[in-house]
Amino acid sequence: MSLKFTSIVKSYYQGLSKTEKKVADYLIEHLAIASSMSIQEVADASGTSIATISRFSKKIGFQSYQDLRMHLNLYAQQVDDFFLSMDKDDRPLNIASNSFSTGINSLSATKSVLNDTDLEKAADALKNAKTCGLFGLGGSSVVTLNAYHRFMRTSLLCLFAQDYHMQLMNAGRLTSKDCALIVSHTGRNKDILRLVDILNQHEVPIVAITSNAASPLATKSDIVLISLSEETKYRPEAVSSLVSQITLVDSLFMIYALKVDRDKEMLLRVREVIDDTRETK
Repeated sequence: MSLKFTSIVKSYYQGLSKTEKKVADYLIEHLAIASSMSIQEVADASGTSIATISRFSKKIGFQSYQDLRMHLNLYAQQVDDFFLSMDKDDRPLNIASNSFSTGINSLSATKSVLNDTDLEKAADALKNAKTCGLFGLGGSSVVTLNAYHRFMRTSLLCLFAQDYHMQLMNAGRLTSKDCALIVSHTGRNKDILRLVDILNQHEVPIVAITSNAASPLATKSDIVLISLSEETKYRPEAVSSLVSQITLVDSLFMIYALKVDRDKEMLLRVREVIDDTRETK
């Protein structure tokens, strides 16, 4: 079973129709065989139709079934070591190695679904914003705190608060001349969606980072960046996705700092201030 393919399908699964889910289930279960099957053969084997498979392929981000099949061949050749077994008798190094493998696989899967178009749109939203509001709850607030820490090195003015009521107030202050960066693993958290509704009422452009491409958050956002991960026995999927979400934030920061920021000296000024806090020999 391939981490990348199953993660991609899982991120879109909730938005698939009943027959499209039959295609998804069949391909995941018969990945190696399906990678060499024609669209008609997959339709017959899954009990669906050619039209359904064509719609399914496009819905999960591929241009056609042929494009999907080409990627299936690549995925089928990969060794999936995501579900390495762990127990209390393992050596600490083995447990640590498993954690590293989990993060590496999540990064690799997330990188595979990145594209220039979404990144450029996200950069444009930041470029055109007077202020960027950063929103995330629970574990996702760690990602938005990281975003705040990163973008303080640029000329982009950001709003950040960990308290939910303060996030509500921040959302109410933003306008169409600003933007919002929202992080939510499921994209279905009711409190996050309340923030989204407020932002949409004020026509605030929204950049979302989520693992669920079919979630209400993704549907209501202008730009969506997908973070992919898998759940293991001891490590919830939401925790596994953090490393990819933080890396997506770092990517946005680098794109903004290198290609967008009009005040190139800001990074140096902030660095000088921080350097003054360190002892010198």
